[in-house]
Amino acid sequence: MADVWNHDSLGAVALAASFLALHMVFSAHHLRACMAWLIKPSSEDDPCGVRLEMALVEARRANFFKLARFGTFAGAGGLTYFIYAYIVNPCLGEASFAITTLIMYVQFTVVASQSLELTIDIAEFGCCSFYGLLLLCYLELPFIQEAHIDAKAYDTCCTAIRFILAAVALNTRLSFPWQLLISAGQVWSDFRAPGGVHHPAFSVFLQGVVLGLTILGSYTLETCVRCSIRAQFHCSDAESLMVSFRQLLRGVCDGEVLLDSNLRIHSVSDCLKHLLMSSTNMHGKSFQQLLDPADLQKFREFMETSASQTEQKNGPPTCLHVSLLGAASTRIPVDLYHVPISKLYGSHDPYHLIALKEDSDQRAPPEEAVAFPHRHRVFSGSEGGALVTGLQALFGNLSEMSFLLDPATGSCDVHRAQLRFRHRPGKEINLRSIVLPTDWASIHEAVTQFSERPDAAQTTSYAHRLPTIRCRMLDRCSRIYNSAHLVELSAHSRISRKVWLRLGDLVEGTASGERRHLHRVLPELRRSRSQTSV
Repeated sequence: MADVWNHDSLGAVALAASFLALHMVFSAHHLRACMAWLIKPSSEDDPCGVRLEMALVEARRANFFKLARFGTFAGAGGLTYFIYAYIVNPCLGEASFAITTLIMYVQFTVVASQSLELTIDIAEFGCCSFYGLLLLCYLELPFIQEAHIDAKAYDTCCTAIRFILAAVALNTRLSFPWQLLISAGQVWSDFRAPGGVHHPAFSVFLQGVVLGLTILGSYTLETCVRCSIRAQFHCSDAESLMVSFRQLLRGVCDGEVLLDSNLRIHSVSDCLKHLLMSSTNMHGKSFQQLLDPADLQKFREFMETSASQTEQKNGPPTCLHVSLLGAASTRIPVDLYHVPISKLYGSHDPYHLIALKEDSDQRAPPEEAVAFPHRHRVFSGSEGGALVTGLQALFGNLSEMSFLLDPATGSCDVHRAQLRFRHRPGKEINLRSIVLPTDWASIHEAVTQFSERPDAAQTTSYAHRLPTIRCRMLDRCSRIYNSAHLVELSAHSRISRKVWLRLGDLVEGTASGERRHLHRVLPELRRSRSQTSV
């Protein structure tokens, strides 16, 4: 019967060995890859390699410091118990456990108290020391019967420590040889145990599985940490590059904006707000709402075509001429440059960087400005400024400027300005071309009456207050104006009838406000015109 059993056993061993050899043949490339990775680091050229290793060093130091903090409390509790056990049962087993725990406690206390600067070399030495103590604990398992320790609970605790220490070390190459030694020590302790092992082959196989799981867990955790750090580097680099590139665009373009994959504004600079003459928050707003409706379809086709052409990564960015809608429905013609940015902020869909360059020669007035052409043509001849109205007429004849500057500010802020104009025949600047037509009658009458008053010319410090008047703004139609709530008249000199007009507390008005004001002053305006005609 023994011969039959031996024959069957040999047949089973031969079959198992054949299957194992066949598996090794098919999996040889996996083994070679694992061994090559363990022996030397990857030779792949990694631009983030140096920074990645430095970040891993900091993570390993932080992990070991946390382990040391916890180890001081665990070591204090274990040392207290083993001292008590040795006093009650003085034997070599109790003494060895107490000494092992004392070494661990002293090591962790020195690190946790920061009495010694924790470098990466000290952290790796501490991990190796802890691995060595754990191996010593496994070798003491056969003699645990002499101590007041449950062997099963002790073995479970040591196995848990193996996994925790592999995670704390965060270095598979460092942990692999120690984990291999610990597995060999545990197999030795199982065979040297008083009860022995009933199935030696299964015990060896089980220890191999535990070793493989430990190494796999360490490698998986290290890989996840590496990928996370690498992703943070890529995100930080992309953000830094994006900020620098957008800052560069502000120097060569009139505006730039970053759009997400849904063409919504992700972040916008003040340049675009100035271009649109708007101060509203545009974050999250669809960029297509800023476009002229006639250009929407052309813009969508351009974005699709530009994204497909940019994948070739050859040539300059594509350009499209569109019109933006600014304040008061002003059409602002711009040249739009587009570059898609893939994988920005971890997004699978591309972002879009838009650069805008204004075509100032084709800039159009607001849409409704053409509805009021007669207001600009009622003045002619000596009244001047028939073709140029508003405050823009002032700057066309400007000959000299004097500024009161504040050098204490970084940009030398202008606190006061004095302007001097040249006189051109037929193009003299007059107040009638600046104020709105509905205010001209009242302001003209007030100026005339003030200049004819005998007491006004006696002192130049006397100021006469007037009601609010409205002035046309630079580069805008008559529907948009400034309301001057502070209006004062004062004499220029005692020997001249010229007067100073001071306008202050300027507030931007609207067309609706103009219509309400028109209903109030229309009778006076008609009466003034009828008197003039007579």
